[in-house]
Amino acid sequence: MEHWSAQGLRYLKGVGPRIAEKLQRLGLNTQRDLLFHLPLRYEDRTFVTPLGSLQPGQRSQIQAEVLHVGVRFRRQGRSRRVLVAKLADATGMITVRFFYFGANQQKLFDKGNWLRCFGEVRVVQGELEMVHPETELIDIDDPPALPTTLTPIYPTTEGLHQISIKRIVRQAIDKLREDGIGETLPGDWLEQHEFPDITSAMLVLHSPESREASELIAQQRHPAQHRFVVEELAAQHFQNLDQWLTPLGVRVVNLVGADKGRKRTQKEALIASGEAQVVVGTHALFQASVEFHRLGFIIFDEQHRFGVDQRLALQKKTRDDEMAHQLIMTATPIPRTLAMSIYADLDYSQIDELPPGRKPVTTSIVSEQQRASLIKRVATACADGGQVYWVCTLVEESDLLQAEAAELTYESLRTVLPELSVELVHGRMKAAEKDRAISRFKAGEVHILVATTVIEVGVDVPNASIMIIENPERLGLAQIHQLRGRVGRGARESFCILLVKNGLSELARKRLDIIRRSQDGFEIAEKDLEIRGAGEVLGTRQTGEQSFKIADLMRDREWFAEAEQLADLMQRPEYAEMRDELLHNWVGQRQDYTAVG
Repeated sequence: MEHWSAQGLRYLKGVGPRIAEKLQRLGLNTQRDLLFHLPLRYEDRTFVTPLGSLQPGQRSQIQAEVLHVGVRFRRQGRSRRVLVAKLADATGMITVRFFYFGANQQKLFDKGNWLRCFGEVRVVQGELEMVHPETELIDIDDPPALPTTLTPIYPTTEGLHQISIKRIVRQAIDKLREDGIGETLPGDWLEQHEFPDITSAMLVLHSPESREASELIAQQRHPAQHRFVVEELAAQHFQNLDQWLTPLGVRVVNLVGADKGRKRTQKEALIASGEAQVVVGTHALFQASVEFHRLGFIIFDEQHRFGVDQRLALQKKTRDDEMAHQLIMTATPIPRTLAMSIYADLDYSQIDELPPGRKPVTTSIVSEQQRASLIKRVATACADGGQVYWVCTLVEESDLLQAEAAELTYESLRTVLPELSVELVHGRMKAAEKDRAISRFKAGEVHILVATTVIEVGVDVPNASIMIIENPERLGLAQIHQLRGRVGRGARESFCILLVKNGLSELARKRLDIIRRSQDGFEIAEKDLEIRGAGEVLGTRQTGEQSFKIADLMRDREWFAEAEQLADLMQRPEYAEMRDELLHNWVGQRQDYTAVG
């Protein structure tokens, strides 16, 4: 009998042909696909903010009455309709604006209706405004209960609202809670790494039961995320290598924990015979049943996901008279002093050169409340012959709303700076339109280029001297640094301005301050690593071991050079007895670590 997770989406309530087609755009064809359609982020909807207490730049939940509604037409032509409504509560008023809407959505805004809306608050021409908020009709005398935990936000597509996709996903989650799905990783391996089983992992990511769990997920630190990352360090590598090597006559085999029965036996036979010349896999490769014909080269990608003992277990699968070469890689830069301790026996290299001809860029953090003065500064710079990037980094549930966020900023700047030329670039535009806008910016015909992060790479305009990034806390530090690299390429003094909303967490402010203070991309990543802690780099956190009993890697790094010299000294034959005693005192029964070469 077909398992429920393999059934099509038409079995779910509310999924007809039209909705099924939209779900298919997202790659969702079965109920199991819904389980792996994980939230983008989580939002706090546990309280309602009075309109009089709203702060620009914050995502807030309101309850208000519709005072007036109308449909306007944008100046691009009468085909571009805009739904504009005025809402009020006892403390103030706000404008709600929809660029795309249907008849049912318009009906929600009948005069006198009470609505609960959630969205980002902005100030446009001195008035509070929300664009495309999630909206729900409520009975003000008996409003629906507020959530008690943070709310997941899912990726979606045009015409498929967040409320709709949540209702659909929730049906699959309810079935998962009742019946579960088959595990794909060995139980002892999960226990060893303190990872949850697949059902528990899915449940906590879709509906975290505590704020603590939500915060760990938001920081990419939850064990449920780690276990899925491992399954996903392997499928991606196999696809790439298979595409590259198979046409060259090199056979690639992928081995993961989900491989069972005859399928696994066949794969292990190919590996043992040497027919599989390249093997890509997860921690399944460490298991005793996996034998290699002649293991000569081992690559550990994202090495911090592996414990030292696991790396040793794979090295021991070589012939008795041979030692496999090892390449240990990580996209997380490792401080050189840290590498001197952890990888003292390995050749260590890092890519840290900056492109030639770059000038330092002054970076500052500016509050959303200073937007008006920032626009004046932009006007002054453009009047002096400069050019400006204005990047909108709204991480939303659809490409549509990302484009609309940039479009709203574009229209706002055109309104307040009519003397300047402003162009718009976002991912939903046709390639020819984007190329034309960027070409005009490069040619100096455009003063301000409003864009999403599509201009992160490949745009070189030496005359551009100001980079403004809205909501930079939603980006990784490396991505912010890459965007900043779009300016500082010419003779002008250049600036990067991080436009932030109020209420940033202490961690977010600390991360952005790293960008403000440093121009060195490697140092930026290194400082970010310090905030997260060294355990992620060492590869010991996954094995449940403490890396040191008394030493602290960051605090005591000044001693690493001396420690390396002492280690070399202790290798001499005359110190054999002392060396054994030293290892016994500090390493105990795990002295086989010294065999890693």
